Amino acid sequence: MVFVLPEEFRATEWQENTLEGDVISQESFECRLAEVEEALEQQTPTAKTGETALKPATEQLCFSKPTKEMANHLKPLFITANFGGIPIPKVMVDGGAAINLLPHRLLSKMGRTEKDLIPTRLTVTNFAGSITKTHGILYVDVIIGTKELKIAFFVVDTTSTTYNALLGRDWVHQSLCVPSTLHQQLALWNEEGYMEIVEANPRPFLPSVMCF
Repeated sequence: MVFVLPEEFRATEWQENTLEGDVISQESFECRLAEVEEALEQQTPTAKTGETALKPATEQLCFSKPTKEMANHLKPLFITANFGGIPIPKVMVDGGAAINLLPHRLLSKMGRTEKDLIPTRLTVTNFAGSITKTHGILYVDVIIGTKELKIAFFVVDTTSTTYNALLGRDWVHQSLCVPSTLHQQLALWNEEGYMEIVEANPRPFLPSVMCF
């Protein structure tokens, strides 16, 4: 695992190890926790027994407590989605990306061409600062679980990505989705107002492939 921190955050030799306000007492922490729990109890109705995997939209979302075995991975969220009637594997859900990306190589597989793209001058910058020019915008009907949305994808030239498409915060927020890389699940609310759990692909790559 690699963590990236900008150079301006480098500590100086005289800087103390802790900053004022970084640490609170156990008593203050427990007091704040009690206040939060009390507020949630007032806002959230009591769950009924015998509920199925679909829960009323008014209820609070709760993922189960993960076991050590569940947490022993660094997998991103890869799912299989339906793009305009075509099942596309290795679609990555990334809350760190603001927009949705589609590699140019996928156009022909989806039966689309450059003529289907809406021109744009937008450029895309990755975490390392490299800038990529987009070919244009492509609107695609995306179905995940039972939810269907028309999503705008920015088409880019890339051969080094491990995904066939990337769904960023634009799709996450539009679909009312709560992704969890830890649980390898997506929780989203469908048109009927019920929560739906979508499982991630447990093995998106071949065992011989080493990807991060």
